[in-house]
Amino acid sequence: MESSCPSVIIAKKVAKFISTTQDLELLTFAKENIGAGVTAKRHLGVLKDLQANILLRKGFLQRQAIAKAGTKSVGTMSAAELESAISKGSAGQLLALLAEIEKRQGAAALKAMLKHERHQVRIAAAQIVGAKKLRYGEELIGLLRDSENDVRQAARRALVQISGVDHGPDSDASFKEREAALKRWREWWSRQK
Repeated sequence: MESSCPSVIIAKKVAKFISTTQDLELLTFAKENIGAGVTAKRHLGVLKDLQANILLRKGFLQRQAIAKAGTKSVGTMSAAELESAISKGSAGQLLALLAEIEKRQGAAALKAMLKHERHQVRIAAAQIVGAKKLRYGEELIGLLRDSENDVRQAARRALVQISGVDHGPDSDASFKEREAALKRWREWWSRQK
């Protein structure tokens, strides 16, 4: 073990954990952060393998969630069935459902989902918007005032993915701190227009 590369050892342990986890949010977080800022070429292959394993595990879990729910595959659902599934689907299913809606109806459908009545749908929509770096700054900034902390944090993560900077707010921020963060995000967005 002493003669082994620490990065490779850690990557093997992370890969083992990824292959057994059931947590889609953890996989999303890992996908976004593993390898961020790494420029050393000797480790890029290991990091790409980890990224591929994450994508494979996420796909497996999403297919498994759909199969457990006894629903048909997302690709074969009608528009009405997709809408119904979104209203009742689990967090694991929502990413696949919203991705299918976006594929059929375009990115504007995701924009509408950012205002959905279910907070889990708003979270999933924010995750996809951030991952695809869609320019819905106004809508994401509006979600920073959401009554659900998880939605506010999903919107923050999406804004960070789009902007490359983090203006907050932290999950335990006071109302005053959240309003200050909101102001900073609005200033950033006004410079983007």
